[in-house]
Amino acid sequence: MADPTHFTQHAAHVIHQAELEATLVHSRSIDAEHLLLALCEEQEGLGAAILHEDLHLETTHVRAIVHLVSGKFVTASAEGDAKPATAASLSDALFWAAEEAQSANHHWIGTEHLLLGLAHTRDKVVLEIFKRLNLRPEEIRAKVHARVPEIPLQVNQRAKLKDRFWTEFYHNFTYYVPQPIRRLFGRFLDASKMPPLG
Repeated sequence: MADPTHFTQHAAHVIHQAELEATLVHSRSIDAEHLLLALCEEQEGLGAAILHEDLHLETTHVRAIVHLVSGKFVTASAEGDAKPATAASLSDALFWAAEEAQSANHHWIGTEHLLLGLAHTRDKVVLEIFKRLNLRPEEIRAKVHARVPEIPLQVNQRAKLKDRFWTEFYHNFTYYVPQPIRRLFGRFLDASKMPPLG
């Protein structure tokens, strides 16, 4: 199975644009909705084509909905020239984008994977935006699958979340647990899943 290690040029540009979107509204964090706006603004790339041509979304309408909905949840703005941090909702979307690329045996993360990453999110802001746009996650997946058949129509999200939990557990156990405790309890764990200590 592929291990996607890099973003395509269009995907990298979208992520950079998401940071600009957050900065423009003085947000303290780069959220998943900023990624959605960045995908809409991207002139090229499969993700933008699916949003505009297949899902018939207009950037101006999406932007209006995002501003309307996100304004109800945002309680504070960034101060001065502080660089916005990556929000949990964006991290989650990027995690699922990588998972989608890996499942399709792609060695890259493209804008289509970023779009699928958004479709996975349970973030309340994004869910409300999707609701107002009449956009369903399964519809996004179907449109992506139509253009990229190797991306499955269905995904076992529960199994992938379980894998994610254990991956993070083994990482934290290896790097943050003191060595005496690692030696005591390590024999009960799967050594093959332990990341190497450099």
